[in-house]
Amino acid sequence: MHHTYLFQEGLWIASGFYFDETNHLIPMGGETRITHQENLWLIESSMKIILEDPTSFQSHYEIIPFLPDRDDTSWQSLNPAMGKLLGTFVVVDDSILSFFQSEDKRFTGTEYLLKMDDATYKNRGVLFEGDQKGSSWVAELRKAR
Repeated sequence: MHHTYLFQEGLWIASGFYFDETNHLIPMGGETRITHQENLWLIESSMKIILEDPTSFQSHYEIIPFLPDRDDTSWQSLNPAMGKLLGTFVVVDDSILSFFQSEDKRFTGTEYLLKMDDATYKNRGVLFEGDQKGSSWVAELRKAR
């Protein structure tokens, strides 16, 4: 399986729904820009939860590029609300899985990206604070360029 998300530079537009801790459905949207440097891949992400008073989340990911003989790699991100996140991406056929936790282990989560075609991925994820679900989401990512 040849993946385009993460493995190619580009701009991806996200649309979908965010579910808060009470499972309240809230529209969301945003964009993700992926760039590759020689020894580091970067993701700059901006997501907006569309409420009466919209809430925005900015994320900056640093990813160790996948080695030719490996289907997993590590990443880290600085999140204003959760602190430093440490994670792993794993490619499994048509999917990219991500597992992560905050440096203080207070937050954990997982998400997956299911490849529909070269320009479309479905994204699903969940975030826990301790043993309580904090939020979850469903989104579609479409490559803009």
